[in-house]
Parts: sequence; structure tokens; C-alpha cells
Amino acid sequence: MSDTSGTTPPQQPASPSAPQPVGIKETVTSLIIAFALAFVFRGFVVEPYVIPTGSMAPTLLGAHMRFINPSSGHDWAVNHWFHAPAGTRDDNPVPLPQQGGVLGGTNMGPVTVVDPLTKEEVTFTSGVPLRSGDRIFVLRYLWPIFKPGRYDVVVFKWPGKSEVSFIKRMVGKPNEQIALFDGDVFVRPLEGENRPAEGTNSWLLDGWKTAPKPEREQRVLWWTLFDSSVIPSKSPAGKPFAGPFVSADPGWEIAGRQSYAYSGGTPTRLKWDTTADKALDYRQFFMDHNTARAARDKVRRGWHLVDTYPFDEMFQSTGLTLPGDAYNSGQVLFYPISDLRLSAGVQPEKQGMTFSAVIRARGHEFRGRLVPSGDGYKAVVEMRPIVDGQSPEAGWEAKGDGMLAGVMKPGEVTNVEFWHADQTLQLWVNNRPAASGRYEWSLAERVRHTLGMTLEEVLARDEAERNANRPPTFAVGGNYSKPEPWFELSGAATLHRVRVDRDIYYQPVRPQATSGGLAMDFCNASYPADRYNIFLGPDQYFVCGDNSPNSADGRYWTTVSDPWVAQIDPTPGVVNERLLVGKAFLVYFPAVQSRELFGAKIPMIDAGRVRWIW
Repeated sequence: MSDTSGTTPPQQPASPSAPQPVGIKETVTSLIIAFALAFVFRGFVVEPYVIPTGSMAPTLLGAHMRFINPSSGHDWAVNHWFHAPAGTRDDNPVPLPQQGGVLGGTNMGPVTVVDPLTKEEVTFTSGVPLRSGDRIFVLRYLWPIFKPGRYDVVVFKWPGKSEVSFIKRMVGKPNEQIALFDGDVFVRPLEGENRPAEGTNSWLLDGWKTAPKPEREQRVLWWTLFDSSVIPSKSPAGKPFAGPFVSADPGWEIAGRQSYAYSGGTPTRLKWDTTADKALDYRQFFMDHNTARAARDKVRRGWHLVDTYPFDEMFQSTGLTLPGDAYNSGQVLFYPISDLRLSAGVQPEKQGMTFSAVIRARGHEFRGRLVPSGDGYKAVVEMRPIVDGQSPEAGWEAKGDGMLAGVMKPGEVTNVEFWHADQTLQLWVNNRPAASGRYEWSLAERVRHTLGMTLEEVLARDEAERNANRPPTFAVGGNYSKPEPWFELSGAATLHRVRVDRDIYYQPVRPQATSGGLAMDFCNASYPADRYNIFLGPDQYFVCGDNSPNSADGRYWTTVSDPWVAQIDPTPGVVNERLLVGKAFLVYFPAVQSRELFGAKIPMIDAGRVRWIW
């Protein structure tokens, strides 16, 4: 036997799962790789931005104030009013960290705003803290795999100054002509160099269609004008709150209620009271400063079916000496808007009730209807021209229909939404599409139905208006069709969450205030004349801001002042493909809000407003 005493036994290999020590070299290498990947990801995939201004409000917010009406609980945002004295920054004056009240020994006065849903005046005497802009993530475009789609929210280099990034909504794509009329986007495809000869009125050509929004984008762009579930306990005078809905039929209980009850046994109509809309004098907006301001204030305080933006409410001057000019670029012009959504939770008392939501506009009536059919309900969207003396059920043309089961049961609530937007009709029942259809009016037909005159008649009239030093037809909201919405019920029922929303409305003019009134010109793509036409080439896009009355976008750009951009594309009003950065997709850090903790105010993220961007 051999002697093995005193020898070292053979070593077993280490377990592959055992941790191994890492040296400094490996650590530094790993950190360098991680940082490199982070920089590559940030530079080529996702990049963060902060929203500086309110041009995309209410979708995205720049520096702003936020208010809560204590009597209703409704909260909303308003653009900032006060900033540091002029000259502190070349382009964008710095807004003060507190709006109103006393700051630095200066009394800015109380902050008074109007609740857009209840029309109540709310005053804050001690000032309102300024909230910062939303912080967003942008997914960079990867050509040609990932390119922009219509109604994407895009970030791009501004043609006026390439080192400045802008964010807008993309409404026009390559190889098409764009027209903006009655708030909608119209497009006409351009085949190669198929552009009308100079002097041709291209708005009279064939091929024009509206560009409807996808569902997600449309839902984001609906802006609430009234919601019966958001009402104060009582009016300032101590009377029950009265909203804009009324009925001439007995049996309705409306005042001071969040849900409207009808106990009658005969067909009835609940309608929006259009008295204020019919009395609105749109030409006052073009008059002297005091007259125009009083008219605008009247719009904000009344029930109007117009494109009002509460975000653009103006500062109510107190005559105080302020540290800087009040941010007074509030909404200047208003237009009636017929692209509406009517919705309600319908709770019938008996089986077999018929329910309709109707919008009268543009010389027609548009209806979404639920009618008993067999064991279920038929959903139908339809329209008809308005004819004197026609019977209630004559002349309707169905644009789409569908069958439903398990809806409109006695004692149960069925949620109904009727959409009228971009010449498209949709009926939604319990958050599901039930019926949809389109009416394919050309651009010239839309002008005729909306203004009550042909395009040729409009142009001839405008010549006379200019000679008389009056604003042209397209500029004055009073010339447009004024909508009248209502609900129809065949019997007793309760309507919950009665609500009216409006679509985005791209305004056609860019007004400039003067001492005697307004100096104005039409926006790009907003008037049938050569100087306003927008023809998009194979690598050009057209963009607009969601805050239509206050957005410096493709409608306003008449020159390309940046030399570098001019070498890429000297065409005014467009964004070249090479200037596009990417698509905004997430608000990851919403506007900061202050919360009191142990007697101290601490800035905190408004986590409830983290959201996807559509």
C-alpha cells in the first residue's frame, strides 16, 4: 500500500452558482456600459421634455394655476396671469411662483375665475401657487419603420428657430392639401404634382373629405361644456341650481338635481336652452377693447355651445400696479360648435321605452336612437334635412345600425353616448359601439350647409365686407350654423349624468388687438385663396395646437426665419420630416402640486394625472 499521509487532497471545482468577486476593472466597465446604454436609449429611443406653455392645453399643461370649486368639487386649470417684469427673458417671461395675493410686498389683488361647468364665480384672496408644466416622454421616430400618424402628438424642431422644440398635434400628412373649416380638418389627396393652377379655387374641387379622429384621440379631445353630476348644492342666491337643460313638457324635475326625472306617460323632449346662444352678438368681439372684453366675459359666464377654453380665461383687472404685465392673452374670438357628444345614463320605468339624442345643425338634424325591436333594441344613427312642416319621423336617412340585447331594462341604467364629429355619427351603449356612419359632404357642400350660402356667394360677400371695413364672413362666428341639442323619451324615466361635450375646433383667424378693435388675417389653410393654401409635399407635415385660440402653430407660420431650416425646406407653414423628433406618449411627471405636512408646504407629484398621451 502506498503511503498518502501528509498529501493535499485534490480540490473540487467551485459550484457554478457560487458568487465570484468582482474587481474594480469589471465594475468600471459595467458602469461605462450602463451609462452608454442609457445615453443611447435617451438619445435614440426615448427622450424627456417639459411642457413650457399652454398651447396644447388641456391635453398637456405648461405653467398654470389649478382651481377647485368648493361648492361642486370640480377642478380645472387656467393659464398663469402674472410674470416677472419684461426683459428678464427674451422669449418667454418668467411666471411668478404665486399668482395673485401679496408677493414680495406687492399686492396683485384677488384671483377670480368662473367655474366652466357651473358658471359660478370663485375668488381666492390669498393667491394661488403656480404649478409647473407636465413632463413627458417622447418616443423617437425611426424612419421608415416608425413614422407619425394623423393626430399624433409630435415633438419637432421649430422652423422659426431650430434650437427650440415645439409640441403640437399632427393633422396633415404628406402628399395632400389641407383645409380648416368650421373647426374640422379637410384633406384632399395630391397625386404627384396634381396641384390646381394659380387662381383656381381649390375648395371647389372634388376629392375633399374630413379626417375623422380615432376613438382614443377623440375621447381625449372631447371637452365638457356641462355635466349634471357636477353641480353645487345651491346657487349663490340660495335657490336650486339651474343648468342649461329645460323642457316645456310637464312632469320634469330638473332644478337642483344631478339626475333629471320625468314622470309623464307621453313622449317628451329635454333640450339645451339656446336663448343665450341666439342672443350672442359675435361682432362685439371685433369692437373696441372694453366692448369686446365685456362680450368675452359674458360668454364665460353663460351657457353657450361655443369653443370656449377655460384655460384661456383672462385676468380681471383691478387697477393695481403689478410687478409685471398681466398675462392677458386670453381667448379673443369664439365660434359656435356643432361637433358635440350628448350622453346620459338612461333608467326607464317601463319596458319598451324609445330614447333618442338629437343635434340640429348645418340645416340638418342628426340622431342617435334606441328603438325596441323583437327581444332587444335596434341602435341606429341617422340624419335628415330640415324641411318646414315635416312630420317627426319623415325624411330620416339611416347611416348605420346594429342590434343590442340586455339594454334599456326597467329600473336599470343604460349608458348612452351620441357622437357627432368630423361628419361622422356614432352611438355608444354601455361604452361599446352600437352603430356608426358618415355623411360625405365635400368642402364646398359643408360651406353651403354651415353658412347658408355657396362658396362663390361667400367670396362675393367678403369683397363687399372688406370695402366697408368689416370682418369677412369666415371670421365672424355669428355667420356659422348654431347647434340645438336635445334628448327625446317616449315615457317615464330618469336621466343620470346628463352631459354635453364639444370637439376641438381649429379657429380660422389670427387676431391682433389694437386700440380700436381687432386687426386680423386668416390662418394658413383657412381661406380659399392662393396665399393661404397648404399643399404638403412627400416629406411635409402640418401641425396645430390643441389650445386652438392660443397656439403658435402651422396656421400662423408665414415665413421660415431659421437659415438652417430654410436650407432643408423653405416652405412656410409646414414641418419637414427632418425636423420631427418623435411622438409624445406619456406624462410621467405631471404638474407639481403643494401639500401641507406638519405646517410646511411640500411640493409633490400629482400622481393622479400620470397618463398616456393620445
